[in-house]
Amino acid sequence: MVLFTGASVEEAIQNGLRELDIPRMKAHIKAISREKKGFLGLFGKKLAQVDVEPINETTVVKANQKAVKGVPEAINAQNEPVKSVSEATVDLGHVVAAIKKIGTRIGASATNPFGSFPYSATSSS
Repeated sequence: MVLFTGASVEEAIQNGLRELDIPRMKAHIKAISREKKGFLGLFGKKLAQVDVEPINETTVVKANQKAVKGVPEAINAQNEPVKSVSEATVDLGHVVAAIKKIGTRIGASATNPFGSFPYSATSSS
């Protein structure tokens, strides 16, 4: 857990994103505490604190585990399990290979990915 501080929650988030050099869409952000103005802006003043982590496969797995906690097993059984990034990449590889295989069967080529057709767009009537 890496804490970042700022005069406001937004400033703390920006400080964290800047230091980690990641865009907001690739960050898991958790507000730990909001800023406190204190008495007359002088006594008891506290900075906002946020936890900013880059989103990676471990973060995704943790979020998935938290998401299914407390959900009845009958409901979880109805849903397809969430795949990790590496599992999804393997599945995508199978899809691409299948498309290429089908393309070669129908006579598709690099110049004409749709195969051969009996009519040409340039033929005259």
